[in-house]
Amino acid sequence: MDYSVEQKFLNCLREIREHYKLNDIEELEIVNMELVQLTERCKQELEKLVYLQGLIFTQCQLKSLDNLPFVDSLNRIYFDHNQLSGKELGKLSKYPNLIAVSVIDNKFESIEDIKQLALCPHLCQINLYKNPVSDQPKLRNELFECIPTLIFLDNIPKNGDEIGLNAAIKISKPMT
Repeated sequence: MDYSVEQKFLNCLREIREHYKLNDIEELEIVNMELVQLTERCKQELEKLVYLQGLIFTQCQLKSLDNLPFVDSLNRIYFDHNQLSGKELGKLSKYPNLIAVSVIDNKFESIEDIKQLALCPHLCQINLYKNPVSDQPKLRNELFECIPTLIFLDNIPKNGDEIGLNAAIKISKPMT
């Protein structure tokens, strides 16, 4: 990551912390910041958000999930419209409470790439639209077989009945 981008990111986090108490921040959304990969410093700052439940990086050109912060309360991760591919999803297994992952419009090509999410014991929702792997006919069956906790794939439940855009769905798991 370019030093100026890192500084911009760190400044953004500082501003947020100036306006909100750390324990009030449950979701963080970063949009259109050319990160490519988080630095160790960024990771350390994010780990101060100990009550963080949702982490969203949209259009940040992420290619790597190295240096993701470990926050035990994190249960939703959205990395839509980035450049992620290959074995990056395996790095999400460190989140014991993860229930939802969205990687819409990335570069995942194989079902094996996505099967790494089976290491997340409570995962029940995955969104994969606009990835090369999305076109594979066996994807749906293989993921539901491989990830027994999975309920929704691309917002379609295991039974195949598509959920309308106006339907409100909340998936939650009590924190232990």
